[in-house]
Amino acid sequence: MNPTPRAEELARAFFAGLDHIDGALAAPSFDPPKANMEFIISTSDYLAGTIFPGFLRQLEKDAANVRLWLRPPSDINFMRPTKLPEKLLWS
Repeated sequence: MNPTPRAEELARAFFAGLDHIDGALAAPSFDPPKANMEFIISTSDYLAGTIFPGFLRQLEKDAANVRLWLRPPSDINFMRPTKLPEKLLWS
């Protein structure tokens, strides 16, 4: 059994669509020196005082424009929803 010309045409369109979706969902590459991002991490005082000082020094060397905010687990204010940019909202 062979596919019809229409089936082959649909298959090409289908796989092109899948490639387009795959490209949209693919994670962008991360280039630390060029990164301009902000992260909020909930952590204990112990980890903030023992692990993060060295991590922050390395982060400053490798990714100077990355901002890191450390919050205690009890601080739930940082989890409050914020207004999304219009382009991310459903119409």
